[in-house]
Amino acid sequence: KEENTQNSEVERSLASTISRAAANFFDEFISSDAKLVADGLREDLSVLPLPSFMDDAEIDKRYNEDFFKNIDSEHETLPFTIWDFAGQSIYYNLHHLFLNDQGTCILVFNMRDALLKREETVRYLAFWLRSLRFYSPKVPVLLGGTFLDDKPVEKNLKYIDGTVNLALKSVGFTDFVPNQKDSFCFFPISNRSNRGLIHLRAEIVRCCKSQEHKLRKVPLSWTRCLDMLLKIEEPWVHTAVVKEVAKTLGITSVVEIEEMLTFFEHLKIIIFLNSSENLRDVVVLDVQWLIDSICVFLRDPNDGPLKLENARRVGLEDDITDLYEKGLLSYDLVEHYWHPSQIPFLIDFMRAVFLLSDWKYEEDKFLLPSVVANEAESDQKWEARPTIQDKGSRCKIQFTNEFVPCGLFQRFVCLCVAYSSKIDLSKLPVLFANYAILSFGGETEAYIEQERGGIGMTFVNDDEVAHRFRIILSLLKRIQHDFKNPLSFSILVEKQDEWIQYQDARKQKLKPWFEDETSREKSLDYNLTGFLSDI
Repeated sequence: KEENTQNSEVERSLASTISRAAANFFDEFISSDAKLVADGLREDLSVLPLPSFMDDAEIDKRYNEDFFKNIDSEHETLPFTIWDFAGQSIYYNLHHLFLNDQGTCILVFNMRDALLKREETVRYLAFWLRSLRFYSPKVPVLLGGTFLDDKPVEKNLKYIDGTVNLALKSVGFTDFVPNQKDSFCFFPISNRSNRGLIHLRAEIVRCCKSQEHKLRKVPLSWTRCLDMLLKIEEPWVHTAVVKEVAKTLGITSVVEIEEMLTFFEHLKIIIFLNSSENLRDVVVLDVQWLIDSICVFLRDPNDGPLKLENARRVGLEDDITDLYEKGLLSYDLVEHYWHPSQIPFLIDFMRAVFLLSDWKYEEDKFLLPSVVANEAESDQKWEARPTIQDKGSRCKIQFTNEFVPCGLFQRFVCLCVAYSSKIDLSKLPVLFANYAILSFGGETEAYIEQERGGIGMTFVNDDEVAHRFRIILSLLKRIQHDFKNPLSFSILVEKQDEWIQYQDARKQKLKPWFEDETSREKSLDYNLTGFLSDI
């Protein structure tokens, strides 16, 4: 009897809550045809008889009753998606895909290392702090030190706090969340005994509740649509499936569907890109699946399924060797490790984020520059470097940001190769770890080298320098376009034995950089399919 009474009270409370919610969402869910009539009734709404309540099945179908369980803002709970960014440098090239301002960052470090390897810990923390300031300048950052239960660590927390302070000051990082309870700039925690975790969790929730994206109101039909999509037991679905699900909830506008998908994509709950037909046709529901699929090839060759002993058993040993010695990914490898239905999307996705480019010089091969970049550089490679670049026209691109994104040079080379492959008579590119020789048809070649804080370039064949130089700048702007935080750079060109600013060289019409002033910069289509055609 007690249970029945309690259930009745819960039902009455829920019914009252739904009534209030129905009034609040009156404008949102009423049909456009009924709006004209409803406008005249609004003033008398309070005296109208209440409509009958929807049954449980209808509520669950339209809104998902989980929404109502914690509708009281005083008892609000927050769902979290937690991403663990791998510490290995080979994964740094993926940071631009997932680090943004719509989240909270917990920067974790080992307090035993901070105690025994102070300089190394400062460098480690400084790298991540610079990365966060570039990719996620508005994100709350909390620093968590592990192994609190370790006796030497527990006795030297003030010394460790000093180490963290050194890292913060070395990069001028002030936008972190301090541990006011313990008067530290970090949160000491133990994963073994859970000491310090409750306090850290409370600070995370407090930070999240005040974030702008968390306060945005969205239609309940969007959240219901997301719930229904995530119940599909597939890592991805075609966009047509999303449209069908949205239609059952009254979402029929293509514009609204794209806005909804983009909103959830920014939160990294799903992945939805629209820069090519193959990308627009797919919505990734399991983001971890996407990372795992990409990292089959972007990983240490001695780790995971691509070990040589595994490759020998399926006759792909030469393909694995080509991948990690030349950065060339064969279609046979792709077909072996990816499902045929997933290949078009995954290939286009890696093209769109400059992790892969087509390789026209060998049949059924793709180029992965970041794999080449992560291979150990041998002395033979550097000894074999041509010296002809000393005879060409030289320029430098110097990034003015304090932090240059990891993998930027490799993505730049990737796009240069894609452009080169579109030009008739282009020669086979020569690629080293941080150095490339690229052909742009005929005798025109560019020597591109990664330098500290920038990129050095030398052009051979003065007749084409002005034109190709403008193309190279367009390629760099295309990469710049993908970063939410501005990637700023200055350009220096060589005049005899000195370097002068690009703007000054332009005023002087310095040859060979500005021989053809008849052409003007045009507005570029930065989508994957249109960009190379535009330039």
